[in-house]
Amino acid sequence: MIKYISLENSKTYLLPALTDGEAKSRSIDEKGWSYSNVYGLRELKDVFLIICKNPGKPNKEIIEQVHKHITPETKDWDFKGRKALEHINALKNFQAVDLDNFPTKEYFRGSNINQELSASDREIMKAIFFEYFRFQEIISWFIDPAKEDRMSIHSKISEKYVSDFSKPVFFFPYQSRFVDTFIYELKDCPDIYIIDPKMSHLKRFWDVFTKWGVTLGLLERFSLLHSSYKIRDYENSIKDKEISCAYFVSNEQNVDLIDFLVGSNKSKHIYLPEAILQICFHFRIPVEVVKELIVKQAVASKQFIGFDRTSEIFVKVRDFNKKKQETIFFPKYKDSFISHLNLK
Repeated sequence: MIKYISLENSKTYLLPALTDGEAKSRSIDEKGWSYSNVYGLRELKDVFLIICKNPGKPNKEIIEQVHKHITPETKDWDFKGRKALEHINALKNFQAVDLDNFPTKEYFRGSNINQELSASDREIMKAIFFEYFRFQEIISWFIDPAKEDRMSIHSKISEKYVSDFSKPVFFFPYQSRFVDTFIYELKDCPDIYIIDPKMSHLKRFWDVFTKWGVTLGLLERFSLLHSSYKIRDYENSIKDKEISCAYFVSNEQNVDLIDFLVGSNKSKHIYLPEAILQICFHFRIPVEVVKELIVKQAVASKQFIGFDRTSEIFVKVRDFNKKKQETIFFPKYKDSFISHLNLK
């Protein structure tokens, strides 16, 4: 059954974020641009290693070395060096390199250029993620977007704090092609939080933030396009906008999912895609982990629980995009997708 979420009487608030002027006035942004639109974490590590081999060299020489020695992850290095310069400036924003291109951190020791991130490298990237104040701003949206003294949240941010105190957010592009609108409850008239329309760079930066979070295994993100949740706009007409969900993965994953499903469902015939969403929202566990746990715990209790299998044609609602794989909310057991749990 479709669950329409009406925004007709919702109250709208601006999400907290420092303007460029505020960032500069606080001496955070010495260069005049504090956003770092770098998606490739391995590339970033490699650029840092190039700088370590060429400390104090001008940007032009470093960019030449980057183009010569680093294999790009996706998009090629451009002839004018803009992409490489973005990486250099990012390292300055992260305070790993000073304004004169001298390394200030002992990062990535033992790592090699073009080598995928090691466990140690990933821990360094996580530290950068939680310390970079532009990332901290967005992290605070997952904790309390309405808190006036947001700097008090910034000072507490760590992997454990975020795991313990954050909550899921639901987001979609509403007034632009970029994500700009966030809600925290899938119900009628939820409070709406929007990115200031004047801060178009922040809308684009949301994708950088989620790419880092997902790559580092900190964040789960998926579309609700094929779920039962749909958005109604202010005029009460249906918005053909794809709503998505993101949350920081909880450290607590030792939960009895079958007990939760039994306690939260009146029916003994439980539709799993919907149930999996509820588990994800409640426990903040990755979708794939939820599916594995449900099968494992159900098989362990097979005297009380049965499966309904479904055809693969009903699972793949649309053709898969090779560059952006669709999230499947049907678990798999013995090469068959499962649509329902039956409580005996």
